[in-house]
Amino acid sequence: MAEVADAVARAAAEAPVLLVEQNLALVRRVADGAVVLDAGRVVHTGGAAALLEDAERTRALLGVSRAPGAEKGER
Repeated sequence: MAEVADAVARAAAEAPVLLVEQNLALVRRVADGAVVLDAGRVVHTGGAAALLEDAERTRALLGVSRAPGAEKGER
């Protein structure tokens, strides 16, 4: 998985990338913006970092909370 994450990060540094991903550590690493869909409808747009730093909003929109070590890119 680390090799894939590195490749995505390199690609994102060079060109716009549309990333559809559930791995929040990878999202945190490479995404500038975030669009959250629920049943095909947009329920959030904004900065990825701001969304992922807001534990309550992340839990409400994504159904997950920050795991210990998540800020270090661990799962």
